[in-house]
This record gives sequence, structure tokens and C-alpha cells, in this order.
Amino acid sequence: MRTLIFALLLGLVACGSSVRTDLVVQFSTELREQPDAGSPVVCPLLAGAELADMHETSRFFASVSLADSLRMEPWLRVQTADGRPGWVFGGVVAPSGLGSVAARQWLLEKRAQTLFGPTLSAQMWEWAGRRAPLTDTAFAGHFRAALHLRDTMNQILARSVSRDAASAAADLTWVQEPMPYFFVQHTPAPRLFTDFRLIARAAAGTRGEQDDQLARIGFSAYPLDSVESALPAWVFPLGLEESCSNLGAGFHLKILEEISAALQTGDLFRPELLRWKDQVLADILDDSRTYWQPKGKILAELDQIVATQLGCLSDRDRLALEARRGMFKAGRVRMDLRSGK
Repeated sequence: MRTLIFALLLGLVACGSSVRTDLVVQFSTELREQPDAGSPVVCPLLAGAELADMHETSRFFASVSLADSLRMEPWLRVQTADGRPGWVFGGVVAPSGLGSVAARQWLLEKRAQTLFGPTLSAQMWEWAGRRAPLTDTAFAGHFRAALHLRDTMNQILARSVSRDAASAAADLTWVQEPMPYFFVQHTPAPRLFTDFRLIARAAAGTRGEQDDQLARIGFSAYPLDSVESALPAWVFPLGLEESCSNLGAGFHLKILEEISAALQTGDLFRPELLRWKDQVLADILDDSRTYWQPKGKILAELDQIVATQLGCLSDRDRLALEARRGMFKAGRVRMDLRSGK
């Protein structure tokens, strides 16, 4: 059913203004010349009036109070039954002749087109309409395509969503519906982060083990809620996004061992696994990093990492770790922050 709905939406996007979706006005309002509440009125619109959807949205969301609730929706370009074009606030209309599920998808498509533009929005719906992968190989391609879309969306969100503390925060949790591998967090601007609980759920329905291993490492890397964040398990949090390294507590070794075991199983997720490895090593090797644990614990874990035959580490990685150990031993790194010194 979900695939059929997405296919219907894609057909509407592809056909543009040649397909006319009937809309019905739910709250009495005005048709405006431009997508602006201060724009001249074309004509009043009574509840129950029918409009034709011209398949164009404003490039921004507007906030309007309706029935004692604040609605944040785009403006829609429409046409009255007697042919007068104009703009109407999207929160006061709904598609007629569609069930609740299809109507919800129609609304999400309008929001996505406003936030991400018609091209990226269409790509998102195309991805969302694909069949669920049945193997870990198919899941790798499906997930990687989702990551590519997510990264582009995050770039747009960083540029376009206001960070003004005085403004009402936009509720973007609806983006999770067409992009179900991700979770929206504000840091402080909204971003989509991988939710490994949802990755595990999808992987449970596929043949093969490699996607399941990816999810398990995600649980180990983000044990608090299994959602990707700036505070993975190998750091000690000092604030919402600020941290120091927790080297010496065993988390660096644990993640590197899990990455090495996963790579022995197969290479489907090598780029993602090596990216994790690079993050763990950066936490150890970064000259600007400070460390929560005392010297003895740090040196003990470093010795284990170097001594263990970890397949994810290159010879260059091992040389860098040995050089860094020398810096710790010589006391040239700020350690033992937990003591308060």
C-alpha cells in the first residue's frame, strides 16, 4: 500500500500542472496574490470551497494560528473554480477524494517540496517508494542511497532553517516518515542522524549478517539511545556537544574489535566501518584533545590496541598509535581531567 501511495505522488510530481488535484477549503480564508498574509486579497474563500492545485509551493513555511493551534505549512498556488489564480495557506486546505493515509502523503510532499526543492523532494519520494531490501547486499545500496540524500538534506537544513531563538522551532519530525532510517535532532539547527534501532529493524528482515553487524556496532557506538550523535561511547561528555576523550575506559578497543570482526565477515559496509575507525583513531591522535582518564589507564588501553591484531588497523595506524603512546608516557598530553586538576 505504501509503495502504491508513493507511486501516486511521484506521478503527480512528474505530470506537474497537467494533473489537477482537487482541494477543499477547511477554514474560511482569503486567496492572496502572493504567498504572504499581507499580500492583496484576490477573493474570500469560504469553508467548503473547491480549488485546483497548481502544484507549486512557497519557498518557506508560514506560521498561522488555526483553531487554537499553531500550524506551520507552506503556501500553495491554487486556482478557483472560476479560474482565478492565487495563493492560499496550506494549513487551511486538504485534498478531496483521498483517504487519510494518501492525504497525509500529499501534505508531506508539499512540505518536502518547500523545504528541499522539487528535485531533491522527488528523489526522496523515489527512494521512499522502493521495495524493502531482502538481502544485506541490497540493504547496503539502499542505505547508502539514503545517506547520500540525508547529507544533502542536512546541508539544506543548515542553510535554510532559522536558528533565531525568538522564533518558533520548526517541527521537522515529519521528515522521518519518508526517511525512516533517520531521527531529527536540533543541534541547535535540525539535522538528520542515523537511528540504529531502525537499521536493526530493517536488517532483521534481510538475508545475510553484515547489515546486522552494522546495527550492533551502532548500538555499541551510541549506547544511550542508539542514535548517531557528536557524543559516541568513546568520549566523555562535558556538555551537550562538548567532550573530552575517554581513552582508558575500554570503549576505543571494543569498537575497533567489533569493526575488525565485521570486516572479516565481508566488505559490504567497509566505507562506513572505516569511517568509524577513523573517528576512533582521531579521538586518540588529535593533538588538541584532552583526556578524562589517568595516564595509567590510557597507556594500558593503548598497549592493548597496539598488541591486539586488529584487522581494521593499517601499519600506518599502528605507527601513529605508538608515537602517540610516547607522548602520553612523556606527559605531553593533558590527562586525568576527572581528578579536577
